[in-house]
Amino acid sequence: FRVRANRVRLYGMGGLEWNNTEKSPGVFDWTWWDAACDKLRASGVRQVTLNLYNPPAFATRHPHNYGGWRMQLPRERAMLERWLDAVTTRYPEVDAVEVANEVFSPTIGDSKSYFTGSAMDLRELSDWVLDWRTKRRWAGKVWAPSIPGVGENVDAMLRWLRQYPRAKEFDAFPLHL
Repeated sequence: FRVRANRVRLYGMGGLEWNNTEKSPGVFDWTWWDAACDKLRASGVRQVTLNLYNPPAFATRHPHNYGGWRMQLPRERAMLERWLDAVTTRYPEVDAVEVANEVFSPTIGDSKSYFTGSAMDLRELSDWVLDWRTKRRWAGKVWAPSIPGVGENVDAMLRWLRQYPRAKEFDAFPLHL
């Protein structure tokens, strides 16, 4: 196992999903995380970006497709905060959180989007993550939801960002080309 990078973005990796880690509210199984982080540390990786995806069934508002890297607004803010508190406390190398993976495509919630919910749901999720950072005085970065591909996806995300009053609080705007 060799990684030639300073930072790794965790998403879609077997066993590291939120739903696979938080077995019931507040009960975590860190087996996969411990093994992965041990390997990353041994390879020299010191910074990890956590992509928010696959909330546990007890936290979902809508039916959730666990076959992909999907995210949705959890039922309660406390559920998201508990996950973020737990993972960033246990793994200090998690120094960035990406709100969601590849959100726009070109309509939020369509079959090509990895976000289930409306633009307002995405706004609320973003608010919750930004508020968590402030409330916890967490020194890490918050990345905007990532944009998949090019064309209409970029236009849709730019429209959303122009309408989102807190867009300037994001530390990065990931674009997947």
